[in-house]
Amino acid sequence: MNQEDRTPTALRDRLRRWRERLPILLGRETARTMRRLREGSPTERAQAAQALRHLPLSPRDVQGLVAALDDPDPFVRWDVMETLIALGPKQAFSPCLRRATQGDPPEGLAAALRVLGAFADERALDTILSWRDHPHPDVRAAVADALGHFPQEHRAREALAALLADEHNVVRRAAVWALRHQETPWAQDLLAARAPAEPEPWLRDLMQQAVTHNTGSDSHALQQRE
Repeated sequence: MNQEDRTPTALRDRLRRWRERLPILLGRETARTMRRLREGSPTERAQAAQALRHLPLSPRDVQGLVAALDDPDPFVRWDVMETLIALGPKQAFSPCLRRATQGDPPEGLAAALRVLGAFADERALDTILSWRDHPHPDVRAAVADALGHFPQEHRAREALAALLADEHNVVRRAAVWALRHQETPWAQDLLAARAPAEPEPWLRDLMQQAVTHNTGSDSHALQQRE
């Protein structure tokens, strides 16, 4: 760089040109990363899903991410879910809602339901509830997980109560986890009432621990107020 290139005017000009080129460079990187998400190995696809959290995404790119919720690899699906959640509802809610409305394959459906649950948008509640009787336990478990984000919705409470008695322990476990993080009297009462009838000892213990933990938290809060 000669002396003329170091003048304030020259430096500002170089900076302006870089700013103009940056969207083009980032767009190219996004395109390459989306290609890896579609065509790479499972490890490459998972890495691509993670990298997309830091790149600009067009609506078409977001739709490509939602399509990756149907990836055959569960680790890739998980990273895609995390990326969609990080994008937020402004970009990802509508395409995820469309994916959930489409239904099977169950793996992609379950993933879309979990993303919608994380957004906690009441517009998704009808769609989430519509899959509570799905024949695949992973989908019912995803419904339970999603409903845990709607603690004030009466319909969500009723569905969680039913899922807590599901025939499959994967679904019951998801319902317990959804309820144990809700420090509300109705959730505690529901877990306490269901625990004696739970056939799996480890899951029964989980229910009892959740009730004990929440009760202890309530007692501590009361002591603090006094």
